[in-house]
Amino acid sequence: MKKRVVWIDLLRVIGILGVLVMHVVGNTINNIDTLPNNANVVYIFLGHLFEFSIPLFVMISGMMFLTKKDISFKDMITKYCLKIFLTITIIGSIMVIIEELYLNDTVTFKIVFDRVVSGDLWAHMWYLYMILGLYLITPVLTLITNSIKEKEFKMFLIIFFVFTVLFNTLNINTAFSIGLTGYLFYYFYGYYLYKYDISKTYKYINYILSIISIGYIVYHVNDKCSLDYLFNYVSFVPFIIASSLILLFKDKDIKKCSNLITSIGVCSFGIYVYHQVFINIIYKGLKLDFIFNYPYIGITIYIIGIFCLTYGLTYVLKKVKIINKYFV
Repeated sequence: MKKRVVWIDLLRVIGILGVLVMHVVGNTINNIDTLPNNANVVYIFLGHLFEFSIPLFVMISGMMFLTKKDISFKDMITKYCLKIFLTITIIGSIMVIIEELYLNDTVTFKIVFDRVVSGDLWAHMWYLYMILGLYLITPVLTLITNSIKEKEFKMFLIIFFVFTVLFNTLNINTAFSIGLTGYLFYYFYGYYLYKYDISKTYKYINYILSIISIGYIVYHVNDKCSLDYLFNYVSFVPFIIASSLILLFKDKDIKKCSNLITSIGVCSFGIYVYHQVFINIIYKGLKLDFIFNYPYIGITIYIIGIFCLTYGLTYVLKKVKIINKYFV
């Protein structure tokens, strides 16, 4: 068994906790103006701050897969893509059935099929469709990473950054396009940070810009429209924070709680897929409104509780060989 890289697992832990924060906040956001004691400001801040989680996960995938020298389409499909495809189709179908029965008391095969094909599942499942696409073309992408020189790769990334993250952040719409996507940029960028030595100057620039970016969120936290305009997964603030976290922890010899960090890292895929089960049970099934009565304590309890429940569920499911292989 390949030895786990603890600092990368730590990034997975940070990323999955960030996803939980976003989704707990997201399920509260529609009623956020009713929160007492200006808690809505805190929730908006948290929701935007942790948007770095998605770029971070894509960058981690780039670290893991684009460093493989000889991965074939067969290996990529059978070892990695099949798991995601089955999770989308089978677990996604179960999600659709639950949702339809809850909302409409009825469900048909056509509804389930159409929603799975169109990606109309629980909101967080979009990520699996996107990452599946990246995995499918990884054997071709490794031809680039295995042959390109560092100087050329830097220029490639700069151009990529301009046409994706920068243009999107500045809301630049132009007919001049080279057909690049932000998530593909993150995939390559994660590989670059992992593969090459990064100068201290570049690291410090990342850290400074991250601090400035967090300050920007704080400054505009009362202007939700402004934040929504500038913030999404493919924009500068999530990008720079994710980049800084990788540079901060890269190659760190982490010994404290390393076994727990590794265990959570191993379970991160399952936690991502199944955490919405517990969110839906709490919000839609039990209709608990603890957050509205105690917003700060409530969000802490919800995040910790949902994390522990999902981690526990995933940990147990991984003990079942076939489930571990295809669904967690």
